[in-house]
Amino acid sequence: MLGPGGAEGKRVLDLYAGSGGLGLEAMRHGAVFAEFVDSDRRRCAEIRAEAERLGYGDRCRVHQAQVERVYARLEGGYDIVFIDPPYADDPFEDVLGRLGEMGSVVNGGATVFAEHGRRRELEERYGRLVRRSVRNYGDTTVTVFDAMANDQGQE
Repeated sequence: MLGPGGAEGKRVLDLYAGSGGLGLEAMRHGAVFAEFVDSDRRRCAEIRAEAERLGYGDRCRVHQAQVERVYARLEGGYDIVFIDPPYADDPFEDVLGRLGEMGSVVNGGATVFAEHGRRRELEERYGRLVRRSVRNYGDTTVTVFDAMANDQGQE
């Protein structure tokens, strides 16, 4: 979905990281840094181990924490954000709302990918985050948002 060279030189945030596959794939495609957040200790250890094995250990940070509690510890300045919670959860109003309000976390021009069940429709806008597209893949939907620059503010 990022397209050729879409991760080149970018900083990535992978929320509800699970195996870390989305963030690690971005690293494989040229991202310079990735930060992962997941509440499962075993999954976080697996992400760390895989990042080391691939030679990205010094360019990755893993937080074992609830996403809703980690915002203050995030390095910030992300160009790509992946949000892929378990479908039974529905943290999108909170998570997208916070990311859309926090000017130092997501860069202007960043792309935010939110993966959710097909029945869940996300809003057109969350602060600085403006919906660009919605793509359906069976029971899965990916809603893509663009982050406006801080000075474009909220409507």
